[in-house]
Amino acid sequence: ISTDTRQVNPGDLFVALAGENYDAHDYLQEAVDKGAKALVVSLGARQKLKSLALGSVSVWLVADTVVALGQLAQYQRRFLNGTLVAITGSCGKTTVKGMLANVFIAAFDATKVFFTLGNFNNHIGVPLSLLAISDKHECAVIEMGASGPGEIKYLTSIAKPNIVMVNNVLPAHVEGFGSIDGIAAAKGEIYQSLVSGDTAVVNADSDYASLWLNGLAAQPDKKINVIQYSVKNNEAVQIQANNICKLKNGCYEFTLLTSDPHSKINIQLSVLGAHNIANALAAAACANAAGIHIENIKAGLKNFKGDPGRLEVIDSGQDFVLINDTYNASPGSVKAAIDILMNVNGDSILVLGDMAELGDESESMHAEIGRYALEKNVNRLFAIGEKTKQAVESFGAGALHFSSFDALVLALIKIISADTTVLVKGSRSARMEVVNDSLKTLGDATNARLAR
Repeated sequence: ISTDTRQVNPGDLFVALAGENYDAHDYLQEAVDKGAKALVVSLGARQKLKSLALGSVSVWLVADTVVALGQLAQYQRRFLNGTLVAITGSCGKTTVKGMLANVFIAAFDATKVFFTLGNFNNHIGVPLSLLAISDKHECAVIEMGASGPGEIKYLTSIAKPNIVMVNNVLPAHVEGFGSIDGIAAAKGEIYQSLVSGDTAVVNADSDYASLWLNGLAAQPDKKINVIQYSVKNNEAVQIQANNICKLKNGCYEFTLLTSDPHSKINIQLSVLGAHNIANALAAAACANAAGIHIENIKAGLKNFKGDPGRLEVIDSGQDFVLINDTYNASPGSVKAAIDILMNVNGDSILVLGDMAELGDESESMHAEIGRYALEKNVNRLFAIGEKTKQAVESFGAGALHFSSFDALVLALIKIISADTTVLVKGSRSARMEVVNDSLKTLGDATNARLAR
């Protein structure tokens, strides 16, 4: 099944989707010429079929091709006999997905594990992910995102997960939900999809844990398993971290405790930051729910190295540390990244681009980031973008705002030394990768490294 004429192979079913800037119905002939044997076409585009040379190609006329894609995915889901885990949350869900996928790979085999690729986590991406699952897969990890109420409910109705989890709730993409409480309610829709025998994994440290737990308790007719996790030595939970210790390179290790008093093991992470302890616990809780042995949980978490653009330490032969965290940005993720920055030795520079989709709270949240960076003793703040002016103002001395990437990079070059760590952060729309690309080409030093 294909939705992109550039990837159509002979024998494919082509689903014509229409977006804001494109309409695949304009490329139906191209799909047929490349060998598509069937088309899913909107009723509204029926007239376009008359001008096409279809030959023996079958056509399925539907009211909405996006809904049809979801129906096809829902049908395909029935053929996965193993476990399907669905993960959502404001920040870190992609990291948890990667960690859990690595755990499953340690337990099974890479060829038997399916997980969401890239950011295919919306009403189109999730169906496409489900359609990529084959009979060789024994488990799947599906990431789910949402920009408003009802989306998670729709996605879970298609994916029908056996294990679900909300990683956290933070003020990201507030505009579509109205408030943070609205985000919590919308993300919590994932727990309403479960049937008897399924498992709900709950972050006991979240302010909204009681909301989700009460929602689960309100479904007494369903026998749903509940596993809670915490980084706060909460004896009431099933999964927790003990003896937390920061390593020299900025990563962490801890003792993983489960509900089995005889089952505990030392976990060493290969990704930066204390916040990844909670992500690791989330992955461990989902793996525990799936019956994965604790040794495989240990191996999988250690093997996870992170994703490009997510607190990625770039080693390109420079003698300064460059941390690329440009995949996206929300107040919570920027603060977490600042915490990482301050875990590395030497002078610290935060290069900040605009955070998008914060609604009426945008000004105050950018100002809050400036104050947070100052409180954490970040040495310098370099910013670009109209919204970051608030962060520069609240940071005060040591903060500079630039009107162009060229001016910003030039100023950085003048002050970077071997003891400097540069963190580049911003929403996708801020295009902060431009800064990374410029800095990667600096000098000819060969000893870029994380810990000094």
